[in-house]
Amino acid sequence: MTISSAYDDICAFTLTALGCAWERLRYLAGLRASDGRYLHWGLARTYGEEAAQRALAQAHSELFIEILRTPLRRLAGQSSALDGPDWSAYLPADLEGGTPQHFSSIVSSLTALAEARGQSPSPAA
Repeated sequence: MTISSAYDDICAFTLTALGCAWERLRYLAGLRASDGRYLHWGLARTYGEEAAQRALAQAHSELFIEILRTPLRRLAGQSSALDGPDWSAYLPADLEGGTPQHFSSIVSSLTALAEARGQSPSPAA
């Protein structure tokens, strides 16, 4: 496989190694510092800081939309809701047309499903 960009690199190697959409979302959100910039030393070293920022932001936004478009049944099968009460930490800067309210409803629904099934609402993956 030929990798031609920071975006291709992060998608082809890093994100595909993670088990499910929730794990990928947690990972990307975890790379973001309090100032909103992503911290990924290897990607920045290989492709430059700005290319790494663009790639990580794009991947984060696309994954957010992917989650919003995924049926709850499939999301529930991947994992339960996100860690902790502050799910807003998982939102990308560019929501690409999605909304925090939609994401909140998904998290709330998955948490309720997990509780109804007698499971912990934190991720099991």
